[in-house]
Amino acid sequence: MPEIRRIAALASGNSENRQRLWQSAKAPDRRTSINALWVMSHLTATESVWLHSLQNELTDMLLAETDNGKKRMLLQILREQNFRPESPFSDRSCHAA
Repeated sequence: MPEIRRIAALASGNSENRQRLWQSAKAPDRRTSINALWVMSHLTATESVWLHSLQNELTDMLLAETDNGKKRMLLQILREQNFRPESPFSDRSCHAA
């Protein structure tokens, strides 16, 4: 766990490192991808704006993913985000009359 936090700290506030992390999350190699997603799930709250900017891509990635480990990481990242009320992933859309 200390390694994950150290890598997350390196990405925090550094757009170049965040971009590398995002590219790694999309890598075809399972280990690389899942490790990057694991780090992304441990980013500080200050990175929430950046993660939110990836919301549509993360959602698309989740819907296309077949690996359960990656799905869990993607769900963990997405569950911390707010969704627009009209979004199909918003609780409000489920309760609309």
